[in-house]
Amino acid sequence: MSSSDRSTDTRPPSRDKRSKGRRLHPALRSIALCIGWIVTGGALGYGVLFLWIDWNLFDFNPKFDATYAGPIAAILIALAGCAGLALASKDWGSRIVSLLVCLLLIALGANFLPPDHVTHGFLGRSTPTPFWFRSSLAMTLCLPFGLWLRWPLHFWLLSIRERRMPHPPVIT
Repeated sequence: MSSSDRSTDTRPPSRDKRSKGRRLHPALRSIALCIGWIVTGGALGYGVLFLWIDWNLFDFNPKFDATYAGPIAAILIALAGCAGLALASKDWGSRIVSLLVCLLLIALGANFLPPDHVTHGFLGRSTPTPFWFRSSLAMTLCLPFGLWLRWPLHFWLLSIRERRMPHPPVIT
């Protein structure tokens, strides 16, 4: 091919020249998102369980010390990760795995809601755990499901709006 033939070439540019950055293959992206959801759900569960153990193993005793910072940091990082993964999960595979992780976290959170039994003896409790602590742990574990629901609800509301007014008026 001579140089004059190259200038009149009508073929579209290759995909590498058009794309702005390297993208993962859709199957690899889905697998990466699934692994991300599993790791993030595990980190959130770890943070909540470690906080519960630190504050409530034998009797409710909240302490604000160095051991308190680790679980709180794990919880906040995991929730930020859930928010980012909820935005990125658009294919069916990652949506199903993320839904399963969210439902598992909800089931774990439901275990925190019932009050503890007051017993006496070696490992007995003098008072049950306060409701605010139990409910805050349960709500923390339910937050990823709320983040997961955001996009389906958003698109559902957009479709309702589109059905009501298919062509919005143009204001000039």
